[in-house]
Amino acid sequence: MAEEEIKVGMGDIAVAQNLGTLAIIGLGSCVGVALYYPKGRIGGLAHIMLPDSRRSRPGTNMEKYADVGLPVMLDRMKKLGAEPMWMTARLVGGASMFKGPNGNGAGAFNIGESNVAACREYLKKEKIRIAGEEVLGTKGRTMRFDLTTGKISVRYVDGVTLEL
Repeated sequence: MAEEEIKVGMGDIAVAQNLGTLAIIGLGSCVGVALYYPKGRIGGLAHIMLPDSRRSRPGTNMEKYADVGLPVMLDRMKKLGAEPMWMTARLVGGASMFKGPNGNGAGAFNIGESNVAACREYLKKEKIRIAGEEVLGTKGRTMRFDLTTGKISVRYVDGVTLEL
């Protein structure tokens, strides 16, 4: 039987237990935040698009923001029996995909950097240890999170692959 892969779209969250893979295809400035509770093989994956919901418009998918999406994912994992003190986190993405006025990837406001900072800040506040990161830079990537092992496979657009 083939392993189930759940694709997590932009601004979405997926939480599952024991089986399959959670995947985000094509991360640019967005950040994929994977939380893992090894004792119960409970994993969550959030596709964070923006750092802060304070300027959101009515009717917006609030889970796309780090300050809303990450607490929602953590709550869903707790309902399955996960205990935050035993969880680990891994972050992937947050690239600077567009050149700024000075020709580098930063520009005046780097959304990827802001997304990474917001995710790190939330995890620190919740005392969830970051066990691995593959963040920033200027290349897009895809991440796959294996719930049976807790490992993350990261594949860059140029084909380079690594494991977190």
